[in-house]
Amino acid sequence: LNGFHKGWFDGCELILGGFGPDEEALTALAARCRNVRLYGKVTDIPAFLAECDVVALPSRWEAYGQVANEAREAGRPII
Repeated sequence: LNGFHKGWFDGCELILGGFGPDEEALTALAARCRNVRLYGKVTDIPAFLAECDVVALPSRWEAYGQVANEAREAGRPII
């Protein structure tokens, strides 16, 4: 989020989907960035991915790699 706050990605929007222990801290950081949107819990995965041009997976650990599979099925590039 720091790069978005500093204006490095002007013209881009960061959409963060999901929830977890860092949610409160991310909410506070996102409040300072006009081009960051917190989506929260994703219940309609195809609709969420339809809003994305690229899917970034910063997960440190994901048991089944489901997010990457869903992004691949939606035809979205994965970083």
